[in-house]
Amino acid sequence: MESLSGIINYNNKITTLVANIIYPPTCVLCYGQSKTAIDLCAECYVDLPHRQNLHCQRPNSLKEVNRCIAPLNYNSTAAYLIKGLKYHNRLAYGRILSHILAECVTKEVTWMQSNTNTQAIPIPQCIIPVPLHSSKIKERGFNQTQEIARIAAKMLHLPIENKSCVRILATKPQARLTYTQRLRNVSGAFAVIGSLPKCVALVDDVITTGATINELATTLKKAGVQYIHAWIVTQAGD
Repeated sequence: MESLSGIINYNNKITTLVANIIYPPTCVLCYGQSKTAIDLCAECYVDLPHRQNLHCQRPNSLKEVNRCIAPLNYNSTAAYLIKGLKYHNRLAYGRILSHILAECVTKEVTWMQSNTNTQAIPIPQCIIPVPLHSSKIKERGFNQTQEIARIAAKMLHLPIENKSCVRILATKPQARLTYTQRLRNVSGAFAVIGSLPKCVALVDDVITTGATINELATTLKKAGVQYIHAWIVTQAGD
């Protein structure tokens, strides 16, 4: 007899197929019909600011991060998607960003498994979306980095850990601060309140100077985490 979960999965696939026929996916950038499942047409996907070198070039500011990747450069199109998700609750944009990050992470993990030079760094055992302060979550209603982490977590069969690490300071926005000001702004911003595995992946939407990611990585390593990956959707300042 077919399992209940198998029947549910089959019914979900049929529901999605019927919904796509009645309401065809529309590209959120050009508003044309999308033949993909992420509300982005093939042409607009190609036009995104894909980075040829996925690895972030921030060696001086990411001292506590073992590997950092980002599939996109931060340009006006990337900003449109990220800000639409963060400030206007456009969750479809989150699915697009999550899918793009998941593709990048899958390539990274496959490459790491086949490359002897990287085998000393283990594959992450869980994903940690960069935490928001409770006041920000109340304001937005959700943490955008958790939305971005979902598909990558599903594709890699990794759990999302969003309770063991918290943001304890309501910091100022980093965007208009100098590098030194950014370091001071996020100093002591995070705390670990639960147990974590020895290797984790941090997920965020944008990396500019790396101050936030490195501060979080520093906090995690002080709590016993040994290896830290950073999976970021976009890198600014290339």
